[in-house]
Amino acid sequence: MMDPYPIAEDAEYITAIILCFTVILPINRSFGPLDTFFCETDYLCGRFYPTAFRSHHPWPVDISKNDKGRLSPTLVSRPQKVLDIRTGTGRWAIEFADRNPWSVVSGIDLVHMQDEWVPPNCEFILDDITQQDWCTHFSQVDLVHVGGLGGNPRLLASVLDGAYRCCSPNGVLEIWDSTVQLQDPTGSSDFHIFHREMENAYREDCRSLSLPLCYKKEMERRGFVRVVEYVYDLRLYLNDSESPARKVIAAWAEGFEAYSLDLMVKNLGKRSEEVLVGCAAARQALRKGVAGSLQIRVVSGQKSAVAHSVTDIGI
Repeated sequence: MMDPYPIAEDAEYITAIILCFTVILPINRSFGPLDTFFCETDYLCGRFYPTAFRSHHPWPVDISKNDKGRLSPTLVSRPQKVLDIRTGTGRWAIEFADRNPWSVVSGIDLVHMQDEWVPPNCEFILDDITQQDWCTHFSQVDLVHVGGLGGNPRLLASVLDGAYRCCSPNGVLEIWDSTVQLQDPTGSSDFHIFHREMENAYREDCRSLSLPLCYKKEMERRGFVRVVEYVYDLRLYLNDSESPARKVIAAWAEGFEAYSLDLMVKNLGKRSEEVLVGCAAARQALRKGVAGSLQIRVVSGQKSAVAHSVTDIGI
């Protein structure tokens, strides 16, 4: 039986989903010599983007000084095998391994942006996780953690199928992401304009900003049981307070350029300067307050102890 998450009013839990301290643990080398295929990058407006898999990862791979992440609470007690899918910078995997020395933690992604030095019980693997056979590296995993999927339905299908195959009986899958809920989607503020352009850029790239709304249904469709979803609404307002909710909104807003630049230039024909100005204007609108919320969504479920066939989905 899975214990429930803390209630939504728990400020420390809300903070834990996104914000964290930087972890530097020069203990174990995570990679051998890497094929240059994974390491080549393209430079755009002060950030580096992956040359390979750019269509699947149209976001920077360099680590900004403000890039932060922190562990979220887990439903598994002392897991032996842990898998972090879309590990990104690898900080979730590194911190989990450091805090849980009895666990063997593997982080997997299709781009190279992970730390080189990690705890001895942590490793990183680079593979094309959009392909159905990515999960053959893993078996009997007790906890699968998944970060944001960038609105990519093909990646969602591959990740959920693979997670079900490699989970142990009663193993837990935890996936988190975020959505924006606006009271008036047709509003005229600079943030409304920015968000509509983001929706269009994602749509042109066969992505959807509303994809996280499907996570619970698609986990159940694959045979995961006791699937629960927790939604935490954070007001779209950047004030000067030091509240945990404000820090989450600030960290999210600082990433507007990273989320949008490549997709808007490629799919909407915008100039880089236009996108950067739009991001700054959207943040300014948040300082005045926007009627709506940033919704942090956490969905978790267990693989049944009874065998269940995995079915493909179409989104």
